[in-house]
Amino acid sequence: MNEIDRIKLDVINNELSYIELMELYIKYLKIRQSMMNKIPSIRNDYKYYVNDIGSNCYAYAFRFDLPLYFATSFDRELGDAFDFYPGCFCGIHNIYTSEDLLNGLYGDLDILGIKYSDKLDDNHLYKVAVFFESEFLGINNIPDFHFWRLNGNGMWSCKNGYSTNIEKSDKPRSGMSYRLIKVLDINR
Repeated sequence: MNEIDRIKLDVINNELSYIELMELYIKYLKIRQSMMNKIPSIRNDYKYYVNDIGSNCYAYAFRFDLPLYFATSFDRELGDAFDFYPGCFCGIHNIYTSEDLLNGLYGDLDILGIKYSDKLDDNHLYKVAVFFESEFLGINNIPDFHFWRLNGNGMWSCKNGYSTNIEKSDKPRSGMSYRLIKVLDINR
């Protein structure tokens, strides 16, 4: 039995607290990240994310998956679905400024052991573009964000919110009120 199977059994067979679930989910994501190709592929990821209404642009950009056993357990513990946002893994919950957004993002990436750099290498093919929108406040008067990723084929792609729409483009872009605040090299 491998480590992911042990995590699955632990989640399924025990009524874990939110903190215990989060610890196991972070462990799961670290293992999954270590198993993945270092450069994302639209073709390899498309079927999963287009059929997954539980993930958003943040989960898509960093290839976070949420198996049903975790989704069900988080739903039981939270009374709602798990929400992917910058800071969800490191405990930063109030994202009101672009600085808050980046602190949440960097905190999550550090906890998950995902290497990143804002010193861009034009030849590196896994980049993530981070957009921030503060003009029109979203749900609960909290500013919104959007993420795009550069794939191995040189195309940028994003998942639009929790929809099933994967958008592709030759460059990252977002709505008029969003502004690009950072581009990062990932896993370099």
